Amino acid sequence: MPGGPEQGEGANAILPPHPLPSPFMWGIGTAGHAPLLWFPSFCLGTGLSAKLPLGGRDDSFTTEFASSLGGAQAQLGLQMRSQAGAWEREGIKWGRGQGSLIPDPLPHSISSQRHGGNGVEGRVAIFTADDFGLSSALNDAVALAHRGGVLRCASLMPGAPAAGEALALARRLPSLCVGVHLTLCQGRPVLPPEAVPDLVDGAGAFPRHPAATGWRYFARPGLVPQIRREFAAQIETVWQAGVRPWFLNSHLNLHLHPRLFPLVVELARQYDIPAVRLVREDWRVSLKAGAGRPLAAVLTGLTFALLSRRARRLARAAGLLVNDHLFGLLHDGEMTEAYLLALLPRLQPGVTEIYSHPALYADPQLLAAAPRYRRAEELWALLSPRLQADLARRSIGVSDFRSLARQHLR
Repeated sequence: MPGGPEQGEGANAILPPHPLPSPFMWGIGTAGHAPLLWFPSFCLGTGLSAKLPLGGRDDSFTTEFASSLGGAQAQLGLQMRSQAGAWEREGIKWGRGQGSLIPDPLPHSISSQRHGGNGVEGRVAIFTADDFGLSSALNDAVALAHRGGVLRCASLMPGAPAAGEALALARRLPSLCVGVHLTLCQGRPVLPPEAVPDLVDGAGAFPRHPAATGWRYFARPGLVPQIRREFAAQIETVWQAGVRPWFLNSHLNLHLHPRLFPLVVELARQYDIPAVRLVREDWRVSLKAGAGRPLAAVLTGLTFALLSRRARRLARAAGLLVNDHLFGLLHDGEMTEAYLLALLPRLQPGVTEIYSHPALYADPQLLAAAPRYRRAEELWALLSPRLQADLARRSIGVSDFRSLARQHLR
């Protein structure tokens, strides 16, 4: 709740002081030894390969994380070893080494000089993982990409199957900036179905089709009170779990619906949440960087640009922070290393949010949600030393909504 627990002060560290070893590089445990994690030279930055018995490391987070991995990820492990070998052949090292590859965004990229409405000078990227809490495979990817990559934010779904696990992870990763991924479609409510009877079907679930759901809200404005109760319950679930939310967005970006966005602004102010997501993706840039389906990209990009224009005015009038640009909508599920590297030279001044849906592997929950998503490749992209090096070379800062909010208040 507002005034509730504050997360730790490690928020602006570009690579956390104890990055999680890559769980993909494991060996087979031998008799009398704990399972082994392999640390190739690109991870240690030493030029030597090494292996570490988990029992010899006093890091309960790493131990529990590694013990959750099983044979189901063997193929992914082989693919990651191949990727690691390619990076190593190019002379790219992974990890902190003698210092971070990415420039500190404060004060390098965020200053008191107003630029783009956010007090930002130059270019700043915010990397966000959506659907935090949807499954353990996604939760583990968030932890890994935050501790060893460029991921700074995660949008948490309070009613999702693994939301409790995600909240526990968020408490143990205080440098992770958490927001609420408000959900009214393709999920279940936090409130009992009888408290929101007009929002759910006979099985107590939200509808699955976003377009039909959106038209329903236009046709039935009387649903707004139930939506407000459910949104408030989702936000309170995060606060009451001891996690401070710093931003609001939504599953399938439904929060930009004209009937819903004023409600989102009201709740952001009520619950002391300083930022909301706008979906202002330049379809021309996305297509040049490699996004497919040109006609769909144009129509979708223009639709959300129109919705975001109105939303921006409402958010600004309420004193809320918003991102200037966004990528992730038009290349949904395919935010790979190659695509991100093609995006970086095209980023405009201001704050650009880049969101994806990484996972260690596609479990049944994730396959049911989005079978075509290239989740493992999106995880590799967030861990990529090539991406980190390119961010540094282009002087693009990496930040989060918490840092923006704190800088804005100075």
